[in-house]
Parts: sequence; structure tokens; C-alpha cells
Amino acid sequence: MLLGHIPPHECYTSWTNNYFRIVERYQHVIVSTYFGHTHVDEIIVLYNKDLDTNGTYAISHGYIGASLTTYSLLNPGYRIFTLDSNGKPLDFDIFYTNVTEDNIEGQQISPKWETDVSAKRVYGMDSLTTESWDLFMTRAKTDDKLVESYINHYHRFSDDYIQEKTKSVF
Repeated sequence: MLLGHIPPHECYTSWTNNYFRIVERYQHVIVSTYFGHTHVDEIIVLYNKDLDTNGTYAISHGYIGASLTTYSLLNPGYRIFTLDSNGKPLDFDIFYTNVTEDNIEGQQISPKWETDVSAKRVYGMDSLTTESWDLFMTRAKTDDKLVESYINHYHRFSDDYIQEKTKSVF
């Protein structure tokens, strides 16, 4: 398991390249990676080029955690992971609160946290392995409902975010 603040796609190219080489070298040891910084609820899959077929194959995946800020069209949110004894993620629950509704209720009322129990259930996955996230990315190319669910979680169901029919988050 690797923990970091800034995810690879947000770093300088030289640092991203070094990170990629480390992940590639230890892909059979690294069970997942965890980052923050972007404030959005993201999943990343790292791919390597297959020189024999000129295609690509997944070597790792990572979780970029939501934040408690409302930065840039977001509701506050977080995840709670269930890990096995080796640190491999088995599943995670997604928690968020709707700031618009919380503000209507007033300061005397605590925020009402919503949860989507089991990311595997939400995204229709059997496991949270790199191979499963690679399949998720493939499914997202043709499954509009899956993309809509991902985008809703990406922004944590923010009222300020206007639903766009785009796959730009992928």
C-alpha cells in the first residue's frame, strides 16, 4: 500500500515518471495507492504499454479521497475502507452530506450524513483489484448509468454541480 498527498497525474512529469517506474517495478507487491489533494472522489488506473501487442495493460489502481471542504462544486465527503490483513481493500463505504440541505436546516441541526454502503455494490464489481478497476473503466465507455453514478460520487451529489453528459472525468 502506498500513501501520498498529490496523485501522480497532478505532479511534475519527472516525479510522475519516477512514481510510475516504482509502481511498475513493485506492481505485484503494491495492493493499492491512496491520495488526496484534488478534493474530488476519484479512482485512477495506471496502465503500461505492451510492446508485443502495442496495447496497454493495467498495473495498479489508486483511490483519491474526497474532502470535507465544499471546494469547487463539491459536498463534503469521505470513505471508510475495509481492508484484509495484508492491507488489500475489500470494499469501501462512501459518506457525504448535502450542504444546501444542511444550510436550510440551520446551524442548530448537525449535518445529515448520507451513505452508499459498498462501492462494489454501487459500481457492480466483484472485487477492488486492479483488474476489476480496469474492467470498470472499460464498462464506463459504454455504460451511461455507471458514468452517471461515478460523476455523482465524484462531486458527492452536489446541488451546485450541473449534470453534464460527459465522460471527461475518465
